Amino acid sequence: MLFAYISGSSFVLQDVFGLSGTTFSLLFGLNALALVATGQANARLLDRFDPRRLLVTTLLVGAVAAIGVLGGALAGSLVLVALTLVVFVGSLGMVMPNSTALALDTHGRHAGTAAALMGGVQAVVGALAAPVVGLGGEGSALPMAAVMAGAAALSLLAVLTLARAPR
Repeated sequence: MLFAYISGSSFVLQDVFGLSGTTFSLLFGLNALALVATGQANARLLDRFDPRRLLVTTLLVGAVAAIGVLGGALAGSLVLVALTLVVFVGSLGMVMPNSTALALDTHGRHAGTAAALMGGVQAVVGALAAPVVGLGGEGSALPMAAVMAGAAALSLLAVLTLARAPR
């Protein structure tokens, strides 16, 4: 999800929507700030909520935001794309640490191996996201938005159907 945004956002926001380099940089920085802020909020929220609940909630928020990016791309709305990108990227500040913690929690003494496997899978998926966004064509925000929405929906579906619920 993150690599679709990273690989496509400059092209989409500058070439498709006509933002200047400075304006794009400010928006990219705002998205990074949202990612960090939600990561910090996550640490505090873990005192009140279990990580699976936070993960499912933020995956749902991220999926809705990604659908908003897709809707903004279809409508040609810079405002909708920009606003929903902030929400989408911000949601990853809770998705990434909670999904990692939950995945490693069940592996005990094999956590190091599990972490290496997770990192390898993430690197491969991230490496595939960039060309998929690029293959979608020029002059449209749709390829980036579609990859983001698809990845968000698949992630939510995987957690709801494949991940073990707490006992």
